[in-house]
Amino acid sequence: MAGDGAELTTTSYALLSLLAVQPFTTYELARQMERSLRDVWPRAESVIYEEPKRLAARGYATATVQRAGGRRSTRYSITAKGRRALRGWLDQPGRGPCSNSRACSRSRSPTMATSTR
Repeated sequence: MAGDGAELTTTSYALLSLLAVQPFTTYELARQMERSLRDVWPRAESVIYEEPKRLAARGYATATVQRAGGRRSTRYSITAKGRRALRGWLDQPGRGPCSNSRACSRSRSPTMATSTR
């Protein structure tokens, strides 16, 4: 669909790639980003905590509020629109050196290619 992904950043796509594997809370997303991408795509945790809200507001993810032991958390899941945008991004050829680059975040994101097909 035209417009899918037009307003997304590389960080958006990195988070969508994680959500393509399974739903996550923002805390879990931050931990996954630290484990899988910190060497090639370091991001401030504040960015990682805010981006899922932006993705949900634009229809690329859904947000489900949960309560556990008196604590409230929001779990994010990728939508069909998010999968289309991610697939379009993955299908683009990478450019440039593998240092804090779109190509590196594409190649290092866990199971991105197989989870979105």
